[in-house]
Amino acid sequence: MATGRRSAPGGMLLLWAALLCFPGSWCFSELLFVKGPQDVIVTRRESVVLDCQAHGDAPVTVRWMKNGVKVPENDRISTLHNGSLYICEVGGRKGEQSDEGFYQCLALYKYGAILSQRAHLSIAKTTAAARNFQKSLNEHLSSFNTSYGNWRWWPQLRCY
Repeated sequence: MATGRRSAPGGMLLLWAALLCFPGSWCFSELLFVKGPQDVIVTRRESVVLDCQAHGDAPVTVRWMKNGVKVPENDRISTLHNGSLYICEVGGRKGEQSDEGFYQCLALYKYGAILSQRAHLSIAKTTAAARNFQKSLNEHLSSFNTSYGNWRWWPQLRCY
């Protein structure tokens, strides 16, 4: 006579049935971040994308927070289709608040919400020499684009 336990095949079938989702049953997937925002340093008037991609039962909605307050979208700041935040001309225009701060994305779905880690957006202080170098480089790349076609593989997002 064997002393070990023997599992019944029916027990395995019951376990599989418990793990399956059936229409109308209380079954949902976990909401998680596939990609979250990271700290970034940019120069004034540069554009930036803060990543946020969440996965869960559709529909998943992404909202952005800056220093704990909802980020208002406008012609310069928008949420992309994948949930990432696009900021055109970082630093803000005259009369606007600076874009520098701590950003988090908030992902919501029908079962709840999750908040990403904080990412710090810093605006680098530039010297006149650095600005002149950037201007020269942009002019050089502009002439390269005209002569040889677009040198970038990623389509540029433009500020309007």
